[in-house]
Amino acid sequence: MGKLIVSFYYRKIFKKHMDYFVKKEIITKDQANDQANDMSDYFEVKVISFIKVITSIGAILVGLGMFLYIASNWIYIREIERLVIIISSMLTFYIIGNRIRERYRIASKALIYLSILIYGSGLFLVDQTFNFGGERYSYFLLWTIGIIPMVYIFDDLLIHLFSQFIGIVYVIESIEWANSWKFGHFVLNLMAILIILFLFMKMNEQKFKSKISVVLIDLYIVFILIYGIEWFGLKDLYGVALLFVYGLMLTYKPIMSDISNRISSAIGIVITGITGIMLTYESIWRDLEYINDGTIISIFVGILIGIYFLWLIKKGHNLSLVFVLFLIFRYYTDRFYDFLPKSIFFIIGGVVLLIFGIYLERVSKRRGES
Repeated sequence: MGKLIVSFYYRKIFKKHMDYFVKKEIITKDQANDQANDMSDYFEVKVISFIKVITSIGAILVGLGMFLYIASNWIYIREIERLVIIISSMLTFYIIGNRIRERYRIASKALIYLSILIYGSGLFLVDQTFNFGGERYSYFLLWTIGIIPMVYIFDDLLIHLFSQFIGIVYVIESIEWANSWKFGHFVLNLMAILIILFLFMKMNEQKFKSKISVVLIDLYIVFILIYGIEWFGLKDLYGVALLFVYGLMLTYKPIMSDISNRISSAIGIVITGITGIMLTYESIWRDLEYINDGTIISIFVGILIGIYFLWLIKKGHNLSLVFVLFLIFRYYTDRFYDFLPKSIFFIIGGVVLLIFGIYLERVSKRRGES
């Protein structure tokens, strides 16, 4: 069985934990030393080679220097030469990075990252040079499609996360155009979005199991829903309610539960909190034709959401406290800001925060004792 690869700081934290147990007289100092010595046999501190760092910085500086030289002379370069420069530099960095992957892993990654950046920026530069007239979302789509195979080839988490970021930008750019598209265009673009989502989920499930990736996937789905809301032209009330339901679903049934329940649940609470507070505003309920004044229903919804957040706090989801405070201050500011003297307004607000802080501390202590 191989050793556990840990950082230097992990070793320091481990020693602090052992010292804490000795201080609390859970174990003796001799036992702590014996345990530390026994377990250290299974640790291997991950060391970053100075040579590797220097090599990587050198590769990045070479690439940056080339970028600056080309950028300063870009207007003097003929169109076909620009295309050749973009393609040749992208392929050069990729080929060299791939060739030295076994011997110089960090430098190899730096060159691969440069090739990915050149590919993406090259898409926009080619459009600018030859005036293809393409929309921004289509270039972000091509960029995402181009990065995904690199994730499979190099098995690199940073490339995976970057591909997800570019994918999210692609969906956001699509939202801007959604309401002007015909059904066929909307469906084709939606299919591309969903296929990319499937690939993101599979890659993270099979290769990385990254919590950051789970966050990006959950956000990606949020923007997919907004994309659909925009195309169908749903009223604000229905769109916010749909996102509220998605937040509830994430809270109790995470999309990728085998990787990170707590992360997805936290994101679900955040989405539910933001959309829930939006549902407490009177104006949003006036979207319904049979409601002239949404005050009563918004207050009723506010009470229900407040009770729900308090129940979540009781269940151990302390993040919900943030939205309870937002809810209180939303009504407090709306009702009293224009009527109370500003000093009294802020004093009362501070008192409310102190009360909730004391309440949260008591709840935390109670859990620690149980």
